This record gives sequence, C-alpha cells and structure tokens, in this order.
Amino acid sequence: MSVWGTYFFDLSGSELLAPVTALLLAVLTWPQLPGRLPALVWRLVFPALILFVAVDIVLNAEPLAAMLRLNVLLIAVRAAGPRRTREDQQLVVLCLFLVVVAGVLSLAAGFALHILLFTGLVLPYLLTITLSGAAGPETQPDGWLQVGWRRLLGRLWRQTDWRVVGAAAALYLLVVAMATVLFLVMPRFQIENSLGFLQLKNRRSFSGFSETVKLGEVTEIALDTSTALRAELSNPAQVPMLPYWRMVALDEYRDGSFRASRGLTRLDQDLGHRRELVGRRRQASPGAPVWTFYLEAGVSRFLPLPGDFRIMRLREAHGLKANRAAATLALRTEPQSMFAYQVEGLDLASVQVDGDLRGLLAAAVPGAVPEYPLTLLEVPTGEANALVLDAIVAELTGGGLPTAVEFVPKALDYLERHHRYSMTSALPKGAEDPLVRWLSGTTPGHCELFAGGFALLARRAGFPVRVITGFKGGAWNDFEQYYMVRNSDAHAWCELLDESGRWVRVDPTPGAGAEAAQAATLAGRAAEVDSSWTARLDALRMLWYRRIVSFDRKAQDEAVDAIKGEARRFGQALIAWVDRHGRALRNWVLRPWHFERIAAWAGGAAGGCVVFWLFWRWRQLWWLRWVRKGKMDPVRHEAGRWLRRLRAVELPEADRPLLLDLLRLRYGPVQRRASAPAIFRRAKRAWRAGR
Repeated sequence: MSVWGTYFFDLSGSELLAPVTALLLAVLTWPQLPGRLPALVWRLVFPALILFVAVDIVLNAEPLAAMLRLNVLLIAVRAAGPRRTREDQQLVVLCLFLVVVAGVLSLAAGFALHILLFTGLVLPYLLTITLSGAAGPETQPDGWLQVGWRRLLGRLWRQTDWRVVGAAAALYLLVVAMATVLFLVMPRFQIENSLGFLQLKNRRSFSGFSETVKLGEVTEIALDTSTALRAELSNPAQVPMLPYWRMVALDEYRDGSFRASRGLTRLDQDLGHRRELVGRRRQASPGAPVWTFYLEAGVSRFLPLPGDFRIMRLREAHGLKANRAAATLALRTEPQSMFAYQVEGLDLASVQVDGDLRGLLAAAVPGAVPEYPLTLLEVPTGEANALVLDAIVAELTGGGLPTAVEFVPKALDYLERHHRYSMTSALPKGAEDPLVRWLSGTTPGHCELFAGGFALLARRAGFPVRVITGFKGGAWNDFEQYYMVRNSDAHAWCELLDESGRWVRVDPTPGAGAEAAQAATLAGRAAEVDSSWTARLDALRMLWYRRIVSFDRKAQDEAVDAIKGEARRFGQALIAWVDRHGRALRNWVLRPWHFERIAAWAGGAAGGCVVFWLFWRWRQLWWLRWVRKGKMDPVRHEAGRWLRRLRAVELPEADRPLLLDLLRLRYGPVQRRASAPAIFRRAKRAWRAGR
C-alpha cells in the first residue's frame, strides 16, 4: 500500500511498481523464498542500492525523486528479506515516509483514504511486533515459515481476543481524532514552494499548452476527459454560457508547428514573487463576481484567463511572468499540485487594444528570419505555397482589399464549405506545407487545422493573426457550485488585429458561430449542468482542496469560531433541556401522592430491584449463551482465571477444597453447570481475603 502511494505523482520510476508488487506478493505467498538466497546476496544488496541512487542523481539531477525511488527499493528489500523486530520497525518508518511524501507533494484526495487504511494496517502490525518481542527469544525463529496461510489464519480467528480488537479500534479512532486536532491547530505552509529541492518534474504534463504546439497536440489533450480547470464564482447566478479560457498566444508558424517566437518571448516581464497582481482594468462594475480558479497540475504553467481583470491574488507568493504584447500570464515553473488563484473585476467581454502594433509592423524591416511583430504576417515560403494561398485569397476577396469585418465571414464560410470537423485527420501528401495542403483539399480537420488555416489565409490577405490555445466552454458542477472545465474542452482559435488596433477573437472551427448565437439567446440562464457520477467524484476532489489543502490561517480562525459557536449553542441547548426537564420533574414531585400513585411506583421500584438482583445473582451465566464455535468453553476460561489469581495469594487450609473444585471446572467433564457461579463466588471471597 505504501509503494502504490507513488501512483499519485509520477517519479519517472513507475516501472518499479509492477516488479516490486510482484516481489512482495510472492514473498507473502511463499515466505520461505528469501531463505533460499545465499546470505552474500543480502549483504550485497545495500551497496548496490547506494550505487543506484548515486547514478540516479547524476543522470537525472532530481535528488528528491532519486531518494523516493531508493525508498521504494528499500521497502522491497526490507519487506522481502529476512528481518527481526528492529528491521520491522525500520520497514514501518520507510513506508510511512513514502505515504506522507506522496500526500504532501500530490495533494490528492485519495491521500485521506490512503493514510487511513495505512494507519489501520500499521497499528495491528506494531501490536504484533510488540507482542512477539515481549515473548522473549524464539527457540525456532524460522518455524513460522513452515505454517500454511490457511492454518495460520484459522488459528488467528480462533484465538482472537475481541477485547484486544476493540482496544485497537479505539486506539485507531484516537489516532484519527488526534490527527484531526493537529490539523486544526498546526500552522499552515506549502512545503513544495518553500524548498527548491522538493520540486519534482511532472512527466505526465500535457504538451499542448506550452510555447510550442504541433498540429494535433491540442486534439490529443481533448481525448482526455479528466478535469483540468475549476472556476468558482462568488455569485453563481452570473455563470457565463460559453467562456473562452485563454492561455497561450502563438505568433510564429513553421513546418506544421505554431510557437511563440523569440521576439515575442523576449517581451516577457519577470514580475518576481508576488501574492497580488494589479491588472489592466482599473475598476470593476458593481456586483461583479469574484472568481477563484483551481488549475490542475500537468496542464500548463500559463494561467487561464478569459479576460482583463482588476486584481489577482495567490495563496502564497509565486514567481510570475507577464507578456503584455501576447496578453498572457504564466508561472515561472509548472505547479506540482493543484494551483489556486483569485481574480476580482474579471471582464469576460474585454477586447485587447494594441494601437501601436500597426505602426511597428509598418516600420519593421523584413529580414531573412522574420522577427516579432512580422511573425504575425508570416506564411510558409515557397512558390507552391504562395500559389495555393493566393488562389484562395483571391477567391475570397475578389482581388479587392476587404476590411476585417468583411474578410472574416468569407474565410469562415470557405473553411466550413470545404472541410468538416473531425477529431482525427490525415493530411494529404504533397510538396507544399502541411497546412497549405490541407487548405487546398477537402480533408476533415480538428480545431488546430481550422485555426491554423484561417491564420494563413488572413495573413496572406494582410491581417496580423495569432493562434490562441486554451479551453472553451465547460459544465456547471451543481454539487459544489463551480465551473468544471475538462481536458476534452481543449481548443484552439485565432485573434485578428483589425484596422482600429483591436484584437478580435475568431473561432474558425465549424459550429462555433452557432454555439455563440445559442449562448447569446440563453443569456441569463445557467450553464449546462453536469450531474454525472464523474461530476460527483470531481466535487469530492474540489471539497478536499477547499477544506483540506486550502486550510490556511484564515480557515483555522473560521473553524475555531465555528467550533466555539457550536459549543455555545450546544451548551445553551443543554441548559435549556436540563431546565425544562427539571421543571417537569419538580411539577411531577409536587403533584398529589395518593394511594394508587404510591402503590404503582413502589411496585415498579420493587420489580426493578428484583430484576437487578436476579441479573447480579446470575450475571456469570448470562454470557454463557455467547459462546462462539471453536473458542474455549467460558466456564473453563473463568476457572483458569481464578486459579491464576489464587496462586498469587496465601490461602488457608480450609480453602484447599476450593482449588479442587476449580480444577474440576477447568479440566474435568462438563457437568453440573449450575454449581459454577457458587464456586466462582467462593473463589472471589478467598482471593479478596488472601489479598
């Protein structure tokens, strides 16, 4: 269970899980296997592990990941090899370390269940170690290896003392309660952002939302239905119908790939470590909702933002980079766990204005390698590519110079007439650029092909265009009240710079216009509600992050205040209950005590006393009926208990027959059960007198 805790995050050592699991299961099934290996093998294992971790650190340059992989191997060696009590305790520590680190670094909701199950296994394991150590040195230390599992488990079932099981369960609940109290009172800090060497490279990261996107990569992300982004609104009544979650702006196109050019990335501004960031929007409209975003690890270091904002707040200081030319905001490094940030004054209808860009384009000098902003007009070179693009643009414009408002619908109509939407697409063969070949044919395409095709046509017509990747749409999770965006909502679209210097969003993918029109007609209504079981599980994940992971000092104060309030209300309710029943008792006592009432209560009290006396008189026979098959006879067990007690005290000669009676009950034939309680009472009196 400890080793599989590494499944919550990728150590680039997932290949260890299967062989380690197979090894442990084999040793559990056939405990005699380790004894067949020569002792020299076990002595050489640990030097080999030291060599392994040294090579791992040198080759991968990930100290923490190397130590965790070493921990997995140490668990396998310690669990599979011969060990004594000291090594058993080491095994517990190794397993606990791996479980805790997995939970701290992954922040997965399954960590709660993982640690609870792990604790439930460790407590009886430690109890077994303690009991075996208290029994003294074993005369046959390897004798247990010869016992089959069926026989061993059967004996355990027959010999189980359920009082010990109950005590262990109580101890387990006590540990859980203490952990809950510690969780409430311990100071909060985020360890993976405080210590640099605790950073792990997330090898499950999707490659779609980075500075380079190859044709088809966004579609690969869209094949995954796991949740990538969650957006919570302070006012759920203002849920947007069809938001575009903008993340990365790509200006350069070459050989089937869009990327952020070097000229554009040179405009990145390092903002340092910030907890607050002021946006371009100076003031928000009254009643504007506050957005809280939760970005899953492995999606991107770029933050999804559907528009300009007034102010952004992070849980703690993070290194940020902003690019005003591309209107993007990113973290310095990709987050290792779910990343939360809050945005106030978000304007979903905002349009970025860059009035100086057209002047920069006019003043730019073309070179062998286009630099930003000329990359916004770059199309594939070559005569064959130029002929295809010029023919299509001439068909769209009729040889004239249309405005952006005139060109966009014609280009969208052309793409929709010649290509239908498909998640899979096979590009036709030819000498031209892949996108140009797709434009000249009728092959179906996905969103990157439509966005890229429109970008090339618009650029050839003289309009600066950039490709945007991110998410589109989503569903409303009504269980925890938040917007749920899945990886299957990954999308690519374009932004075109019009004559007035405004970046206009254009979605060339077929059906986008109809969706926008439908969203406009449904304005004011809630977004699509997802009530599936997947949404329920995602709501549980969100609840975990809200109530556990994001449990900061403010949440601590709120929790303490809530506990105080509940305690105060409980105390007031208890006082009111006592007062109410006290008054009722007082009124009952002050009522007239006539003969019938006195006789009824006296008879009831006498009956209760008789029942209690009978129960006390025959109390040692009541539990005789609870005799499980296969356990020792209760009378024999009780007789043995009194024999052990009486051996520890001095008995007079007159009580010697009592020992014979107890011996008969303990070892003799089962008969005359009615005499057992009397013998046990005599034993109790003798034990008290002797003590």
